[in-house]
Amino acid sequence: MKSELLKAHVGVLLNAGYRVFVYAKEGNKSFCKVVRGDQIASVEAYYFGGLNFGTVHKPNKETGTGFSMNREVFTGLDTTAYLDDCFRLAPNWASAKQRKSVVKYASWAEYTQKSSLKYVEVLAD
Repeated sequence: MKSELLKAHVGVLLNAGYRVFVYAKEGNKSFCKVVRGDQIASVEAYYFGGLNFGTVHKPNKETGTGFSMNREVFTGLDTTAYLDDCFRLAPNWASAKQRKSVVKYASWAEYTQKSSLKYVEVLAD
């Protein structure tokens, strides 16, 4: 993975029981998708350091493919606390119009069928 901080957090997520998937293309491991049941969140290495946590939904003109929920520069490993917000439909600050535009994927399988990116699951050591 590009970010050692992201790599450390992936280990925390796996230990907490989440499924984690990274982009299959070698050399580009700066983000991952985190799956809890049928819900999907995104975690990526933030350009200025730390991690960016976000929601994931079907693309639309109003809100794109997800909301950035927590952009943090930190060194702690309490990643799971940030993820709860990312499994919601939308953040509290989203407008009614934005909320109405959000359609979540039914499952990880549906997401991967629609995505042009290929992912591999990260397995615990």
